[in-house]
Amino acid sequence: MTMDLKRQGQANIDHHPPISDADLIKMYDYLSSSDSAQVLQHKVFVDIMMHFGRRGRENLRTLRRTDFSVSTDGEGCMYVEKIRDEQTKNHQDDSCKAEGRMYEIKGMF
Repeated sequence: MTMDLKRQGQANIDHHPPISDADLIKMYDYLSSSDSAQVLQHKVFVDIMMHFGRRGRENLRTLRRTDFSVSTDGEGCMYVEKIRDEQTKNHQDDSCKAEGRMYEIKGMF
């Protein structure tokens, strides 16, 4: 079925373009410019999506504080990693663990 759709030109996937570096800088400038609780909540959401959001907002509702761990690498830099991997739509029995890390940015806050 999939091969038939590809031959007909109907199996193309249109991905969103990646966020440009200039837009990322602009976004993080805004997110670090305020002490507002709402802006902090937006920053946490953006950080989680950028580092751990493999399938968009899918599975965000089930995330808990215990799903993450704070560790230090061999060079002394702190990072957050996800320790519980969720099932995905395409890999229900996949036992591979996601290996994304969100490193601290020293001196930013």
